[in-house]
Amino acid sequence: MRLRVAVCDDEKIFTDAVCGLIEQQKPEYQVQTFSSGAKLLEDSRHFDLIFLDIDMPDISGIQVAKEIRRRDEGSYVVFLTSHSDFYEQAFRVQVYRYLRKPIQKESFLEATFAIEEEIQKRGVLSVKTADGDYGIPARRILYVEAANRHVYIHTKDEVLETNFRLSDMEQVLLPYDFIKINKSVLVSLYYVRKVGYEYLLLENGEELDVSRRKMAVVREQFRQYVKAHAYRYE
Repeated sequence: MRLRVAVCDDEKIFTDAVCGLIEQQKPEYQVQTFSSGAKLLEDSRHFDLIFLDIDMPDISGIQVAKEIRRRDEGSYVVFLTSHSDFYEQAFRVQVYRYLRKPIQKESFLEATFAIEEEIQKRGVLSVKTADGDYGIPARRILYVEAANRHVYIHTKDEVLETNFRLSDMEQVLLPYDFIKINKSVLVSLYYVRKVGYEYLLLENGEELDVSRRKMAVVREQFRQYVKAHAYRYE
């Protein structure tokens, strides 16, 4: 599975070690490295998996993980540390694994295999594109659009053209809080910030047209979603 991965550690020797394991064991991963927690937080891109050092000088890994959890619930965080006294704090921010330095190949493979399994379970589309096959978690998708006999998947980072039909996408995505707002567009309620007069406003500033026939249903579904996820709108 092609995952987007961030490796964040202030010590280059450990960053290189993790990147070396990825290159040897998971060459299909797309990797970005960061030398500090602040630099990682400055990057607005989604990462499926984040290897994060806990003990860093500018901002601790615990604080970085809290912020990541606040703005991107879909990322898996794996803490890297030479110490054992951070376990309690680590689990408070819902990290997926806690790996001791130096990282062993066996523990690395166990963690990445488990994460790939989790991603498969939570709703991942296997998308064929001209660049190869992608595994895209449903949470990364803002909306899906059918236009000019093609179907386009709009994520936070890019737009991918797929060979899926919109009806196929609808069956896969509806359980993950997607709604159909007109005959050509499926939208993730997770990214909707406002329901206006015959349009939706997404968190990235895009506006999408809602058909008059679906307007009442869309308003009600958004109201119910906000009520069920009130913590995100506080």
